[in-house]
Amino acid sequence: MSSCDISIRFDRNPPACSPGETISGTIDVVANASCRCDALTAHLSWKTSGKGDTDSEKVDVVPLGTFEWKRGESYQYPFSFLAPTGPVSYQGLIVHVNWFVEARADVPWAIDPRASETLLLVPLPAERKASTAYREQPHLSAKHHKLGNRPRSQSKWENRVLIIILGLALLILAILQLADSSPNPGIIIALFLLSFLFGVSVKYDWDDLKNLVARQRVGKLSVTIDPPTATRGEILRIQAAFTPNSNGKLRYAKATLYGEEIAWRGSGKSRTRYHQDLDRVEAQMCGSSAFFQNQPLELSCDLRVPEYAASSFRSFNNHVQWSVLLHLDIENWPDLKETIPIDLLPSL
Repeated sequence: MSSCDISIRFDRNPPACSPGETISGTIDVVANASCRCDALTAHLSWKTSGKGDTDSEKVDVVPLGTFEWKRGESYQYPFSFLAPTGPVSYQGLIVHVNWFVEARADVPWAIDPRASETLLLVPLPAERKASTAYREQPHLSAKHHKLGNRPRSQSKWENRVLIIILGLALLILAILQLADSSPNPGIIIALFLLSFLFGVSVKYDWDDLKNLVARQRVGKLSVTIDPPTATRGEILRIQAAFTPNSNGKLRYAKATLYGEEIAWRGSGKSRTRYHQDLDRVEAQMCGSSAFFQNQPLELSCDLRVPEYAASSFRSFNNHVQWSVLLHLDIENWPDLKETIPIDLLPSL
């Protein structure tokens, strides 16, 4: 039996709050034996669960003091926190974000008693603001929320180690052929060419290469998303413009807003990526349309963010992310696909 039992009671039932509100409650202590508590603390934290490895962050700590507890006595200690701006609580398909308050008692020469209770951090409601543009409708505007802690940068090098090894192996074989007393010129050229192609694939993936070729015809694609940060129910204005380098024809152009949950588990070679699609909204920017060299072309469409869209979230092993995919289907030429990430702020 531990020297004392600890439990937590929230003042609100159910324990739900929004950023800026007060999270308050009481820590109840029942002493099973007379003991000293060097430090009683309350911790406000969040952590993830689901398919990926757990990420967590301790947001606030409240020290409650040092105490002497007598056997059979009960004690109550109030605590309070200011609810942070996020990330908000989230229950997805493979990514979950949970908030909790934990109480810890530092008892010398004993296992430190602790207790934990979950709570909900819900988003602030969006505001409807008037547009500054002439004759445009009012639009939704979400208040600022934190979307997680610092995101992990997913390096493309992680998935290209094998390509690098194969490229080096081919290069070594080509050098050995050169050193041979009777080298085969055809084999040497083929090996050097393959080594070069492997080197190119390290810098560009297949989609990058197709886009590189597509831009030789359509030129640089300029994309704007208004607003650049949105919330559920809001309308996004997607605009694309380019000045072609040569004549051609679009079969169609479309924009797609899509969300996804991504989770990573493990490390090194055993690191596994999990993926779950969320909502997907699509709109056509144009149908069959010819374009001409050095004549600017502008395309546009509107995308409405789903009413129940999950807000963006980023941590080391767990992401909820949104992107706009622009797809230009070019007749008799590789398609151009450009992905632009966008943050969705939480709102009620």
